[in-house]
Amino acid sequence: VRISIAARVHQLAISNLSMSGLLGATPLSTIREEYESLVAADFTHIIGLRDVRPIKRNNMARLFESTLKYKPTGTVDPLIVIAVMEIESWFISENSHFTKVDQSLTPGNILANTNIDITVNSENFDEPFETLQIIYSSVGETYTKSKDDAQRTISILDMRQYLADAGARAPTVTPFVTRIQQILA
Repeated sequence: VRISIAARVHQLAISNLSMSGLLGATPLSTIREEYESLVAADFTHIIGLRDVRPIKRNNMARLFESTLKYKPTGTVDPLIVIAVMEIESWFISENSHFTKVDQSLTPGNILANTNIDITVNSENFDEPFETLQIIYSSVGETYTKSKDDAQRTISILDMRQYLADAGARAPTVTPFVTRIQQILA
C-alpha cells in the first residue's frame, strides 16, 4: 500500500508516510499538482490534512465547498480532511492521552485547574492550539507547534478512543481515522 499525505499542519510528520506540502502550499493545491504522478507511481491512497485556521469559523463552509469542488477525480479518490479549527482539536478530543502526559491531567482536574471542559465537542474551541498549551502548562509541560511536540502527542493518542467516543467530540477526525483503519485492515 502506498500512501501520500499532504499536510499543512504545523510541519507535522507522520513516520513512514510520504508527505509534501508542509509549507506554503495548501494540501489541496499540493494534491492537485502531484495527483497524476502519485497515481502513476501506484499510490492507492491520497490524504490531505489541513486546519481551518487562519480562516475564520464563519468562512468554513466556503472552505469545505471549494475543497470538494477542486479536489481531483480519477482512479484514486483523495480524502481531504479539514480539522476544525486546528488539528489540536483532534488531540483534545482524545482526552485519555492527557494522563499519559501527566497522571493528574484527568478531565475533572483539567476543568478544576484551567476551567477547560475536555469532555465537550473540541471543535467548538476557537483556538485549540492555545487550549492544549494551557492544559499542558497547568502541569509544567509544553506544547508547541514543533514537529517533536506534535509527534510526542500523536504517539500517545489511542486510536481506539476515536472510534469509541473521541470522534463524537471531534467529528472531522472520523473520516481520517476510518480511512487509516481501512488502509491498515
